[in-house]
Amino acid sequence: MDSNPILSDREVEVMDLISQGLTDKEISAQLLLSSNTVKTHRKNIIFKLGCKNACAMVRRAFELKLL
Repeated sequence: MDSNPILSDREVEVMDLISQGLTDKEISAQLLLSSNTVKTHRKNIIFKLGCKNACAMVRRAFELKLL
């Protein structure tokens, strides 16, 4: 797994809001996205960081200094 995965600016933005505890619905309202788009971003970020869930994703993002 790449130790420095490439995340889009939007993925980083979504990940930051997830790390703040916002729900998909809250994130979608704040970023003017559909809930399905937020779910897709979360799924893609989790995959790119090699994680199994959002909690591990946030922990890994801090380890990599992405947040």
